[in-house]
Amino acid sequence: MATFPIAALRDDFENSTIDPLWSSAVSGSASVAETGGQAVLTLPSSAGAGPHTAYYLANAQYDLTGDQCAIGIGTMVATGVAATATFQLYLDANNIYKWTQTSGTLKAQKIVNGVTTDLFSVAWSATTHKYLRIRESGGTVFFDTSTSASAGAAWTNRGSTTIASAFAVTALFVQFFATCGNVASPGSFRLDLFNTVLPAPSSNWKFTTADWQISNRLRPVTLASDGGKLGVLVTADSMDASGVLGGTVRYFAGPLGSSSGGYLRLVEYASLVLAQASAFPIPTDGRVDLPAFVDARIIRLYHRSTDGSAHPLREFVPRRIVQADDIEAESIRAINIAAHVITADQIGTVNLDATARITAGAGVVTLNDQGITVTGTTLFDDVHAYLFKNASGSSIGGVYNSDDLTTQVIALISNGITGRGSQVTINANAVSGQAATVLIEANQSTNSATIGLNGSGSGGGMTLDADTLIAITAPTITVDGILNPRVTDAVTAATTDIVVISHNSTGTPAANFGSATRWRLESSTTADQDAAQVNVTWATATHASRKARVQHYAYDTAAREVLRLEASGTAAMIGFLGAAAVARPTVTGSKAANAALASALTALASLGLITDSST
Repeated sequence: MATFPIAALRDDFENSTIDPLWSSAVSGSASVAETGGQAVLTLPSSAGAGPHTAYYLANAQYDLTGDQCAIGIGTMVATGVAATATFQLYLDANNIYKWTQTSGTLKAQKIVNGVTTDLFSVAWSATTHKYLRIRESGGTVFFDTSTSASAGAAWTNRGSTTIASAFAVTALFVQFFATCGNVASPGSFRLDLFNTVLPAPSSNWKFTTADWQISNRLRPVTLASDGGKLGVLVTADSMDASGVLGGTVRYFAGPLGSSSGGYLRLVEYASLVLAQASAFPIPTDGRVDLPAFVDARIIRLYHRSTDGSAHPLREFVPRRIVQADDIEAESIRAINIAAHVITADQIGTVNLDATARITAGAGVVTLNDQGITVTGTTLFDDVHAYLFKNASGSSIGGVYNSDDLTTQVIALISNGITGRGSQVTINANAVSGQAATVLIEANQSTNSATIGLNGSGSGGGMTLDADTLIAITAPTITVDGILNPRVTDAVTAATTDIVVISHNSTGTPAANFGSATRWRLESSTTADQDAAQVNVTWATATHASRKARVQHYAYDTAAREVLRLEASGTAAMIGFLGAAAVARPTVTGSKAANAALASALTALASLGLITDSST
């Protein structure tokens, strides 16, 4: 919520309408109205248990630093019963500066962290205490009273407290209210004015005029001064040679309220005299808004000093509004762009503030072609979407659907052009001493969740490139094909397992795996066993005669098979150079005195290829 100087909050209650700078409310049987030039808060008589309350509450927070605010009391609630009227500035329910009157006793009080301290107490007087003021100066909050609302009237200080012993005054809510319980004839609390009692402006009105040769649409006006000036804005259709305004002439002054854009909004009056009676304080550096768009050629600022001293007018810039069905320009720079639809060939940077929340229906944010789409009918807390251009000028689109939606999709698409490649990189760079991780996660507690890494099309491929592939954990891994597998082993041990396909011997083999099949390719420090191609085929139900068969083939083409290994579940089998795999053969008969044969049989038996049963 924006915070304004408290001098900007002014109301004379003359328009018989509760201005939008206030909220009003009641409880019980109390009532609130603005009538007869007064804010009227009426309490009911003998209406039963209460509380019965009516109040005005400012819609913005205000800064009291070096400033003041005051009320003029037309009628006080009945002082002979337990009825209360209060004018207060509060930070929250436990920290309040206030004037309050109950049962004929007027008090100035501070409430700090819920503890109430009386700063002044006296019997209420309708004349002596007709005007009540709270102000700040030099770190002290003062409570004053006056008998007169005339400019330059004398004020009497009744109490004070330091901000250091209380609380800051830079963002306070302003409220006045009346309340009672079940009492007879509590009356009403009527205010003639709020904050229109100002120091005497002893200098005459001067004016500065902005004149265009064509009619413009006007609303915002940038103003700056040293804070010691009052102002009134006037618009007109024309101006003669002597400076007299003509055509439709309109007058705008205080009270200043908070508009939807967070700026200070003026009120329109029927004449210059009425507007000057409610002149607004010109901000030290800020902006005021007319209550609506005004078509005019002239806008004039009447201004004068609040105290008779010379005060500079530093800036007066009426800001013309351009409205059209179509605007075409090479470049548009703006602090805020509000539009139903924005269509652009390129949008360089899109920032959704980290603290921003987006509430809307379908199509909250859409940037196309192949751009950003954030959709849904719920409130998004965590929306991240990015739009890039690659080196070829092609779009790389990102789509993120919020956690609130049932479908979550991120798509990064890079379209190359002739003669150029195309690449999308997801990169995490760590600072020194820290880890860098790219996490791609599909998480769905009740339905399937899939991560797909695809290299499709003729010649398409995919590369996983890492110093160490730490782990792949999954109940099932399905691979359509593996071409040219390579494993680089940096370990210098004499024998290192490069590829191991095995059953965990500590448990029961899975169906169709075999009892305890294990296949190991090994390397040494002197040579590598490099199979041109390896196929691993798991037996299916059609292998009735070879239950749980596991076959291992090493070959470059089917016509040049090098090695065939099989396990039927009851016997291991092997075949060389295209021969069918067979179980270990048994050699029988007599070796006689053939030393070469004996040596050969011994060697084959030591390799496990035969069983030597010869004699």
